[in-house]
Amino acid sequence: MLSRVKETYNMSEPRIKRALLSVFTKDEKFNELAIHLRRSGYELVASGGTYTHVKDVLQLPVTAVSEITGNDPVLGHRVVTLAEEIHGGLLADEHDHMEELKRLNWPFIDFLVCTFYPLAKTMEEKRGDRKAINNMVDIGGPAMVRSACKGKRVVLVDPHDYAFITDQMLRGHGIRQKDRNWLRAKAAAVITAYQAMEAVFRFNGTRPKMSKTVPV
Repeated sequence: MLSRVKETYNMSEPRIKRALLSVFTKDEKFNELAIHLRRSGYELVASGGTYTHVKDVLQLPVTAVSEITGNDPVLGHRVVTLAEEIHGGLLADEHDHMEELKRLNWPFIDFLVCTFYPLAKTMEEKRGDRKAINNMVDIGGPAMVRSACKGKRVVLVDPHDYAFITDQMLRGHGIRQKDRNWLRAKAAAVITAYQAMEAVFRFNGTRPKMSKTVPV
């Protein structure tokens, strides 16, 4: 077990802004977003390959998820961000839970940038290879996005939105509430589509019929 980074809280001073980055595709759009997040005063946290990319390629100061959780990735990286420190930081209410976060020594996470493993592409390219497809079913990403949506964070799941948010940060007026709401709605829709694709895979290529009695 690793030693955890100690979170510091001073209720009389402005709270540290923090962005969690966990993306599959690390392209120029992502690079620009990460750089502007840092320039806008965000402390960057990242997982796995995203951490390595931000640290070594972009050469930005960044904290590894494992430094927050105190645990290295396990089970072939199947368990990296599935930790109470991460989900607590995404779910906590800024008005109701700050004292509890301080007691637990968990970081408050304001901003999530997360793209999933390319399940649909893998299903197309690896037809018949169920093990390869199963390995591309993302668990940690959708889980974080759901927590971030419920915690009313800024959530980016579509690289096409990076430039739009970067532009808002460059203008210096922050991200408007209506845009935050729209991004969370989009994130929920992306998760729904992703889960539907997984259902097709689990049901051997067809969409299972749902009973009217299934609670949703």
